[in-house]
Amino acid sequence: MNNKKIIYVNGCSYAEGCDIGEHLYPFFKKYYSYNEFISQNVKTMERSQMSQLQNKTKFVETSANHELVQSIFRYEAEKRWSSQLADILGRPVINISSQGGASMFAIAHRTMADLSALRQQGHTISDVIIQLTFPGRYSFFGQVDDMYEPQLIRNGRYYHVKSGSLPNPQNLRRSLIEEICYEETHEMSLYRWLHEVYMLKHAIEAVTQARVIFVDSAFYIKGFYGPSTFKFSIQSHWLKKNSQDYLLDFKKILDEQVKLSMLTVIDPDEPDTITTSMHVTEKVHRLFAESVARTYFNDQ
Repeated sequence: MNNKKIIYVNGCSYAEGCDIGEHLYPFFKKYYSYNEFISQNVKTMERSQMSQLQNKTKFVETSANHELVQSIFRYEAEKRWSSQLADILGRPVINISSQGGASMFAIAHRTMADLSALRQQGHTISDVIIQLTFPGRYSFFGQVDDMYEPQLIRNGRYYHVKSGSLPNPQNLRRSLIEEICYEETHEMSLYRWLHEVYMLKHAIEAVTQARVIFVDSAFYIKGFYGPSTFKFSIQSHWLKKNSQDYLLDFKKILDEQVKLSMLTVIDPDEPDTITTSMHVTEKVHRLFAESVARTYFNDQ
């Protein structure tokens, strides 16, 4: 891998390859088409999603068949879109830090830590592909356990970042977290998210001179239950007062640059594309890898 130009990838669960190997678990039931999945009652879907997550977590933590667990993880690493992109291009694609549930803050921190280490090892990074995540996630630094670190890390490296979404404010006493729940409206969370993406883009470019590519998972261009939620209300009093803001200008640029989404590369009626846990299957990862190669590397 040394002396080669490498492509670096980071993101949340979609970049990590979560649930590609869902059919390998003994309690697997089925995959869905996109239309079949969204036709479910939302509460039913959420219960199924939570049940599946709990089953998988318990299986991974308690199963005596450690080889099966490791084989599932290996399968997901081999079949995720970044690995398939490497096969298509015949070039090294490094994806060592994608982590389910990661916020943009966590993705940015792990990216800059990785790029620094890779450059110190003598690698040249030609392209950095960041798969965008949900804006309502937060992260902090702490002494966290393995479940909060990328699954496939095998070099003993830890980033000490824990990520999660805010709980329902009705379950909290008055606290800073509650203040965030009440005061950070949807548009404010988008604004914070834009700041993190803006800072990451410019940090990568300053440190590596690499091309920065942003792609969507299932949040920015299209969500599971309708179009993207990454929009500011034109009626917003706050928006009118900040109409010349540099981050709102950056949002316009981002709208033009984010061209690919994992939910738009599939036919809505194509079977076996969506998992119970609201991720996408191997065939979607393959289609997405082909789209990334065609869109950004066709002339290489």
